Amino acid sequence: MGASKTELWTQLANAIKIFDQTFLYGSSNSPNLATLLDTLQQSYEGTHISATQSAATSFRSSFSSLLTNSNLLQAMILELARNGYNSIATTIGAALDDIYHGMVDASETVTERNFTYGAITPYVSNIGSGTVYTVTKDKSSHDLESGQPVVGTIRVKIATDRSGGRTLGNEEALLYGVGTSKVDEIELGTAASGSVSMNAKRAVDGILTNPSFETVSGSGATFAATGWTLSAATNFASETTTIFRKAPGLTTGKSLRFLDNGNILQNLGSVSLDLTKPTFLIVRFYRETACDGNLTIRLGSQTEVVALVAQSGWTDLTLGIGSSAKGWYDVFKEDNSGLGARCQISLASRTVGTLLVDEIVLAQPIMFSGLHYLLVSGATDFLKGDYFTFVDSAVNTGRIQYWLARLFSKHLPHTSGAPTYPDA
Repeated sequence: MGASKTELWTQLANAIKIFDQTFLYGSSNSPNLATLLDTLQQSYEGTHISATQSAATSFRSSFSSLLTNSNLLQAMILELARNGYNSIATTIGAALDDIYHGMVDASETVTERNFTYGAITPYVSNIGSGTVYTVTKDKSSHDLESGQPVVGTIRVKIATDRSGGRTLGNEEALLYGVGTSKVDEIELGTAASGSVSMNAKRAVDGILTNPSFETVSGSGATFAATGWTLSAATNFASETTTIFRKAPGLTTGKSLRFLDNGNILQNLGSVSLDLTKPTFLIVRFYRETACDGNLTIRLGSQTEVVALVAQSGWTDLTLGIGSSAKGWYDVFKEDNSGLGARCQISLASRTVGTLLVDEIVLAQPIMFSGLHYLLVSGATDFLKGDYFTFVDSAVNTGRIQYWLARLFSKHLPHTSGAPTYPDA
């Protein structure tokens, strides 16, 4: 006879407590295995030292491996998914995804890890004027808590620029943790483990066609921008003097001028997205001649808007970034006239002035330690050694959440208050 959902949650908490207490004995109890082994090593005398040290190293390694052996949880999680959330999953990752969705539908929670996400700060001597964008929410607006157990200083550093063969605006960067390195599963260090490579994104590296408006034709009533549908051709014109940046390989760049209220749109159609990642929309705009009104950007069903009256210089208007869940497909999905989700830029309520838009980036980020990052080029390209730093922290209050992240890189709906299911 299978167990009930409540019984399985209790069993999962009990099993996770075994992991938790094992880890605490290894790392931080008084006494703990790490300090006891150190005490032993400090006391060595005699001819046995080499053999004993080899055995001690093997003992620690075996103990450490206990903390990565998820077999104790796997069958239990599969049964919880099946009995509690009508899952037919046969893998742990799929089962945890089904549990997540079932918990969202039932408004159920576990205790949060309690993350604080730091602001991304450019190094004061950076040459490049681009930036790093990230998102901290999942599609249900819960904090992304599936990252590594150690949360701290993260750095994005330009490793290769034009001198190393990179195309301008497409420099290569490394994303990695800063601090003491992980020794094993007992001594986790102070830095996130590993690193990932990421390239700076220009508009042309993204999803859209003609994202910098370099391919245009005609003027007035015959004006057209390849790939874009214009609400009224006479309300738009091409600009070659005031631009955000030139597209690769061109000597003269272009931007698009809104002469009056109107919109431009591009349907994504059959564009294939990675649904495990969000999609970021970044629109560069420049207010000319005291332009008023509101600029609205749209991705599918979701929008962001800015009043132009207070804006100056080239500015980024973004969607799906920071604490917004709007960039997840399950949130923005639509079928606009049978043509898929739309990307649309609109000017409304304008009475004076004109507006320029350029270098529209629609792209998906890369993941590192549970969060998603997109490095975007600015008007000035990055040089080797430019970097960004940010500091996140996690109290790691919720032990169920902590161990599901540590063992499976997954998180569940969570709360800072009383959870549906008691913690381990």
